[in-house]
Amino acid sequence: MDPRKPARSQNLFSTVPSPLTSQICSPPRSRSSTPSSISPTPHVRGHSLKADLRHCIDHPELSDVTFICSDNGTRKHAFRAMLAMRSDMFDRMLYGAMRESTATEIPLPTITSTQLQLVLEYCYLEETPSLTLQNAVSCYKAAEYFLLPWLQELVVRFIETRLESVAIAGNILSDAVCTLDVGLEMNELLFDALRNFFLKQEWKIGILVGVSREAMAVLLSDLPSAVSNRQSPLPNAYLMFLCIVDWAFDWAIDTLDNSEDKMIGDGIKEKVMQLLDVEKMVVGNEPRADGDNVSLNDDRALVPISDTVSNSILDRRDEILGPLMPLMHFEDICPHRLVTIMDTLGSVVPRDIFSDAFRHHVLDRTVCPPSWEHGNACIWDRDHLGPALVLSHNGAKVEHVKNYTKHGTSSVTAVCECTGEAVYMWDIIVHACNPTQGGVSVGLATKTIVLNQNHVLGVQANSWGFASTGYVYDANPFSILTLDDGYAKGVVISFELDMKQRTCKVKVDDVDHGIVWRNLPPRVYPAASLSYNGTLEIKQRFL
Repeated sequence: MDPRKPARSQNLFSTVPSPLTSQICSPPRSRSSTPSSISPTPHVRGHSLKADLRHCIDHPELSDVTFICSDNGTRKHAFRAMLAMRSDMFDRMLYGAMRESTATEIPLPTITSTQLQLVLEYCYLEETPSLTLQNAVSCYKAAEYFLLPWLQELVVRFIETRLESVAIAGNILSDAVCTLDVGLEMNELLFDALRNFFLKQEWKIGILVGVSREAMAVLLSDLPSAVSNRQSPLPNAYLMFLCIVDWAFDWAIDTLDNSEDKMIGDGIKEKVMQLLDVEKMVVGNEPRADGDNVSLNDDRALVPISDTVSNSILDRRDEILGPLMPLMHFEDICPHRLVTIMDTLGSVVPRDIFSDAFRHHVLDRTVCPPSWEHGNACIWDRDHLGPALVLSHNGAKVEHVKNYTKHGTSSVTAVCECTGEAVYMWDIIVHACNPTQGGVSVGLATKTIVLNQNHVLGVQANSWGFASTGYVYDANPFSILTLDDGYAKGVVISFELDMKQRTCKVKVDDVDHGIVWRNLPPRVYPAASLSYNGTLEIKQRFL
């Protein structure tokens, strides 16, 4: 064997060990096993490029420039060439004509040590171990300053994957609006991420906590409309509106100095929210402890507001809401709710906004969706309609048009399902009634009734009817009650169905006849039966 060649089993580096190979290959020296003497694992050079670069971050001996940060003159050390390769801003600063190019210490009066640490981590590693939700905005701002768009994208991805709390999201958005230039296109990347986070949440009272007034304007700007973005699920527009009104009240109340005024402000907010939230989307549906459930049309509704507290609280609320109104998509709010807003909030929403929204609904022939507690879907059901009946006026009117010699009475139920523990109220307007053919009967039914059976409503099973003859029928078990002398064309019959008590009251032209049906099933629908030439219109009646 050639003596100049090492044996196969011999280590190529074992013959003449160098200090470097000794440092790399030698096992670590024995250390004491006591916890007090344990120290971090020393950096092993050459094992990982990323580990070597991480070791160089803010290392005085491996750096050739020092930055003096804005927070108490904290010093951060870096390597010029590394920074210049990663950022045009650093390249101009450290190698260009700027005075910092020859300085060994460079002050950064607008950059904190936390911001610079994140920038150094990105420049050296292309990752940011120190990034948190709390410093994300400041990191984004520093990336903007040092012309690092990929770092900005990294921050946005971090927020998108880590953000879970709406409170933290509100704080981040408020911080971003305060820190960043809202009009700068690159910053829209961050604002869009936060905006999309809110859009994906289940909206309820408190979702906007932490959102400043300025941030709210950014949150609502460029929001997609349900009309123009039918492919993407969006939060209920009216629910969003309720949450924004509640948020505006909280901001207005927080400006009050007197604790008693704040209590009064809370009371005003509660009353206004109850008036707005007739669908009980966000406000509890339990009856008031004092029994004073003020209705929209009750003159007492505004008395506590005008007589008990200064109008300043409402003025402050309107001052906060006013600039936000043009940013909202009122065309996504159904006509019933638009009327509620007009009746409750008055002039806070400009009339031209309402006009545009109503114009959209007229052109689109909008029928409010099935959400009965607010009066929506107060229309007859096209899929549960007797063969002799036709619907018109977007389903609000039903007419018997065929003169049958046999089985001349047909029935219909409404779209709206009455269930739960809510109170449902509606009117039936009698436009035409032919008593010689059997007249009409209005009331309640389940979806199991036979629509073409020649019986007035209330005679066949699972139906309850008030006939134009004046008889009140209850088929469960069958009973007949004479209510009055009957009714004819032009009469308005009003129903108040209390599903918690399972009872229904009836009024005829505002004459209250009290409860006429009890022990109703847990799920019923407004219903009617008509004979030839009968015409009825169903109409929501607000509380």
